Amino acid sequence: MIQDWAAIEGEQLRQLVEAFRDRSLPHADWTHEAHLAVGTWHVYEFGPVRALVMLRDRIRRLNDQHGTPNSDTRGYHETITRAYVCLIADLLAREPAASDVDAVRAVMGSTIAPKTALLDYYSRDRLMSTAARRGWVSADLRPLSPPHWPRPLTTDRLLLRSPELTDADAIVALITPAVSRWLATWTSPQSHEDATQRIEAALAAIESGDALHYAVARRSDGALAGWIRLERREPGSDRAELGFWFGEQFQGGGYATEAATAACTAAFRLLDLSAIEAGAQSTNAASLRVLAKLGMQPIGERLVFAPSRQRHEPCVFFEKTQEARLQTS
Repeated sequence: MIQDWAAIEGEQLRQLVEAFRDRSLPHADWTHEAHLAVGTWHVYEFGPVRALVMLRDRIRRLNDQHGTPNSDTRGYHETITRAYVCLIADLLAREPAASDVDAVRAVMGSTIAPKTALLDYYSRDRLMSTAARRGWVSADLRPLSPPHWPRPLTTDRLLLRSPELTDADAIVALITPAVSRWLATWTSPQSHEDATQRIEAALAAIESGDALHYAVARRSDGALAGWIRLERREPGSDRAELGFWFGEQFQGGGYATEAATAACTAAFRLLDLSAIEAGAQSTNAASLRVLAKLGMQPIGERLVFAPSRQRHEPCVFFEKTQEARLQTS
């Protein structure tokens, strides 16, 4: 049993996480502090959305191993787990940690470490209700800020951030016929309602833990330049699809390669992927050049149905595996 959680060592954290993941952690050691340390490790490594998906499954499985029923009165508690993920993500956003063990030390030494921390946000009856155990219940004493996800990424010239509803008008302006002609599902002209629905769908996909969507803005002036999507081919898959587009005025300057490089690097870790696949129309020379610059390898050609044009189109596909990425990094 770890005695000084605020001074936990790297080897201690590694052993704790491994015991949690393989369900060998003894019931007596599955304490509030162990919950918090394991939760912090997951948030640091995978970000809050993917961490919550993984924690839901792994906590339930460990409870099963311990013979603790996941019921309306015992076992997994959705609101407590999700609330702590929010608090941990907020703390790490305000105080970025250099390593997983530094993240755990920071959380263990903070005001969110005590068992009673959530009572600053919830009345006891609300927090311990059956509804709160079964699903997410919002705080009634003090608001909990949802984690900003995905975490913003910065490159030399660009900021990659979570899409926002206020991006709708900029998207309408950027999706011109010259842009949409290469896109399977984005039509031109886009209405404000079309763009809003796109953003809402992207946020829902992010919330599922199976996708990353980035609005790409130019750092020099904040202008929205384009969009990047990385989404699992199916829920739980370790393969994801890459898609991207940039407005006409932002093409030809290397923005797509710069942004996609950062987004793919993040996706391999945050979505725990083995491979990323991408395709482009066989006549879309610019996008095919981007895929080649990303170090992706051709894997064949196939017909793809494009709803925006109601027809099948020949597309060339590429992929990059995690193994290949590690060998070249």
